[in-house]
Amino acid sequence: MAEAIQKKLKAEVEKYTLTQRDVKKSMAVRQKLEAQLADNNIVREELELVDSSNTVFKLIGPVLVKQDLEEAKATVAKRLEYISGEIQRYEATLKDLEEKSDKQREVLASLQQEYQKAEGLAGGKV
Repeated sequence: MAEAIQKKLKAEVEKYTLTQRDVKKSMAVRQKLEAQLADNNIVREELELVDSSNTVFKLIGPVLVKQDLEEAKATVAKRLEYISGEIQRYEATLKDLEEKSDKQREVLASLQQEYQKAEGLAGGKV
């Protein structure tokens, strides 16, 4: 009986490890998105300081291309909207993963207790 519980326990530990790995990956992506959001907010603020008499350039590969100020503002606004949406999506994913992790932790705890009881019963029979 203890061996069956031990196998279950091992499988649950693997599931828990995979969930934790997913949490770490999602957190890393979310941090990158937060950095991109901060960068784009700085760009938006700088574009607000520029008037129509100034020239705005966009970096495309190794080349700077002249860009219309309003087009640049619109592009940055769309980028900010997209990044904010992605951050919200990753926050929802993280919340789901953490709930899953909590449930798996509970399952692990109950399996550990079962295993200890089974080991205790097996040890008492010897």
